[in-house]
Amino acid sequence: MKGKAIVFMVLFVLLVSVFHFGISFGAADSLSGSGSFAVQSTIEWWPMFHHDLSHTGFSPSTAPETNHTAWTSRPGGGFEWSSAAIVDDAVYVGSSDGYVYSLNASTGTVIWNATTGGIVESSPTVVDGSVYVGSYDCNVYALNASTGERVWNYTTGESVHSSPSVVDGIVYVGSNDGKAYALNATDGQLIWSQTIGPVSLSSPAVAYGTVYVGSNDHNVYALNASTGAPIWNYTTGNYVVSSPAVAGGMVFVGSYDSSVYALNASTGVRIWSYKTDDEVLSSAAVVNGTVFIGSMDGTFYAFGPEPVIPEFPSFLVLPSFMTVTLLAVLVFRRKHLSPSRE
Repeated sequence: MKGKAIVFMVLFVLLVSVFHFGISFGAADSLSGSGSFAVQSTIEWWPMFHHDLSHTGFSPSTAPETNHTAWTSRPGGGFEWSSAAIVDDAVYVGSSDGYVYSLNASTGTVIWNATTGGIVESSPTVVDGSVYVGSYDCNVYALNASTGERVWNYTTGESVHSSPSVVDGIVYVGSNDGKAYALNATDGQLIWSQTIGPVSLSSPAVAYGTVYVGSNDHNVYALNASTGAPIWNYTTGNYVVSSPAVAGGMVFVGSYDSSVYALNASTGVRIWSYKTDDEVLSSAAVVNGTVFIGSMDGTFYAFGPEPVIPEFPSFLVLPSFMTVTLLAVLVFRRKHLSPSRE
């Protein structure tokens, strides 16, 4: 009878422990998925560089589990730096032959092509029936998404590698003339321009009413989205061609100084940085509390929250101690008081 009571007590303590720990782990899991790095969009289209205005690089879409090739298309030139935007079953992408192409997303058939005066490394952004993209010919273009017809173009002082971000009727883009531009999305008229350094290959991210962009003057800039006025700048050790990603009140960006930086989005204060073994040119993707980014050192990095180790609940300390003590006493009595079987 005494043995059954002991077994019952042990099982009770274990059951309460598992229940409590399960709640702790469940709470930790839910926080990691819905905390400060919450997913920003549920749209399955990919309308711009790195998916959304904050450049989180995350899509809720399902994904293929095999390498089955649905189609290939070779309309001309080469597809080097420009990343595709996909909206309403059409793929929009720039090419080294100076064209912007629209392809049928199901078949790869060319819907239209629109010529620019130079290589198109900029990634198109598709908003409200228009395609916005930069070119080596120093222009930012707005094209009709259905026909490819040119709606307007704006000439900057140098080639435009940067990929536009479009929000609230304003196109934000960097140029190699060292300026960030805000253009009227309807007619291409200049709203403001702001000098940010000698060259800007970085593509601006827009969040919290702020434009975040990197520059070859080694800085990451935060500009007021309405006026272009500088809010803050953070100086890294080298060129910043990486495009900032914004999530959870932080800005994540790589630098030629081989580091990845996490900056406070409001103040520009460095929260943390990580030194890799080579330049970081790529742009970060942020998904559910983890930052993903590659380095020229051949390593792909994932920076995430430290695992949560639940505290042992205080109300279980005494029962656990009593149980262990009782078991120890019983083992001792059985070992030393049992009649010898020899």
